[in-house]
This record gives sequence, structure tokens and C-alpha cells, in this order.
Amino acid sequence: MSFAGLRVRSLESRRAKEIETLILRSDGRPFVAPSVKERALDDHGEALRFVERLEADEFDMVICMTGSGISFLRDTLAPHMDPARLGAALARTTIVSRGPKPVGILRSIGTPVQIIVPEPNTWREIVHAVAGRTEQRISVQEYGPPTPK
Repeated sequence: MSFAGLRVRSLESRRAKEIETLILRSDGRPFVAPSVKERALDDHGEALRFVERLEADEFDMVICMTGSGISFLRDTLAPHMDPARLGAALARTTIVSRGPKPVGILRSIGTPVQIIVPEPNTWREIVHAVAGRTEQRISVQEYGPPTPK
């Protein structure tokens, strides 16, 4: 496929350089404008408060989008608490895993997974998987550690 010299806009954040290269290879003129900036937590207190909120039953469901995100949360909290505490706090909720990657990490910290979203693991499958459920207070874990620049 050729873009035949057309200007092509990409909102890609994590692999902006790779996308720009692909557009150039396809005879396009790239305009890359990253839509999201990932950053590490400067204050681990936010992660600690998340566990405290889980323990206080402030969430009914946690949707785990990425294995690297759960690993990052576990590793961020490790200097402050035993990973089993995070596992036990998460286990107080219904856990939804967007595909298989978060499952192994969750199980390693003692957290059962109630719902594994099937392929192709998009938002559509997530919505379908949770439609009709009674949980109303939902937390969504999105990404993991920032991509190195």
C-alpha cells in the first residue's frame, strides 16, 4: 500500500518513531503527534493509597489492561509492602483481565481472576464481558512503566 505522498497523521505515543518510519516507507509524509505521555509515579503514595482504597472496599471491580502494568504496580509497592498484601487487596474485588498477560502476574500474588476477556482483547470485548454485571465502582489499570526515550 502506498500513501502516494499524502500527509499521514499518527497519534501513536509508545512507538512514534517506528510508526513514522512505516509511513515514510509507504511513501507518506508523517505528522506524528503523540496523544499520551507516559510517566513514572513520582510519589509512590498514590499506589499505596490505591491499595488502602482496595482494602476499604472502595472498588467492586478492577480491570487489568496490561501485564506490564500489574508488574509495575507490584514492583512499585514492593519496597513498601509484601506483594501478598496487594494480591489480597485486589482479591476483594472482581478481577477482569484484558487477555492472558495480566493473569500470571495476578496469580503470582494470590489474586484470582474471574473474567478473562477473549481475543482480540479490545474495548468491545471488555464491554461485552462486563455487560449486565452489578459492580459499579470500577478501577482500570492501563499501562506499565514509561517507554524509555
